[in-house]
Amino acid sequence: AGALLGLAVPFIGWLLLCKSSAHFGHADPHPGNFRWCAATRELWVLDWGSSVRLSHERRRALCTMILLVAEGAEARPVGEAAVSFGLRGRDPGQLAGLVRGML
Repeated sequence: AGALLGLAVPFIGWLLLCKSSAHFGHADPHPGNFRWCAATRELWVLDWGSSVRLSHERRRALCTMILLVAEGAEARPVGEAAVSFGLRGRDPGQLAGLVRGML
């Protein structure tokens, strides 16, 4: 499961943070929203009904938070990144647990 998490979290981060001039990203990454075409070797990402627009600052904070979770960082840095993203809480450890549970 740990190896799968190490692969899935960065991929989810990429989906959320895919670059565009509008800061637009997919916000519902699950297996049903992906189709692989072996003939063309293309990955299709479906169902853009759930999407997110982020400012540069929030995009960077989210990217940092996802990277820290993927690397198995201690609770305090994950919690601090969560606060930078805009989450609020009294205890960085609790915020880190919340973030890890969502990712």
